[in-house]
Amino acid sequence: MNPEQWLSLKWNGGSTMSDRWLNQSKIIQRREEITGTDLAKHVALPHPYETTSDISFACISVLDHPIRWTRQDVQVVILMAVAEDEQRDLTNFLQLISEFIANESAVLQLVEEPDFTTFVNLLSQIEM
Repeated sequence: MNPEQWLSLKWNGGSTMSDRWLNQSKIIQRREEITGTDLAKHVALPHPYETTSDISFACISVLDHPIRWTRQDVQVVILMAVAEDEQRDLTNFLQLISEFIANESAVLQLVEEPDFTTFVNLLSQIEM
């Protein structure tokens, strides 16, 4: 499975990703063509190559099995978009996500316990 295939997956027992993201999937795929977003071991952080969203958000998916992304295998995918008028306000969030993906033991703990509560608890343990 490659990033393009991942972006077209159905989520939550057959429900599809929001139309907003499906419409932006080509922009996200374009970003992957420029350079892959598998920035850390086990983690990919796909995002549009340009600001196209009117809201900022992130979605996290912990896959049952690793998939080959661009350069490495990933099992945690954090799909995100930053609204143009919120770019400056997200510095802390982006720093927190950066610290998380750099912490391999935290990422592997999330893989072992793939639920939102675990993710929030792991983020809350990061000292900034």
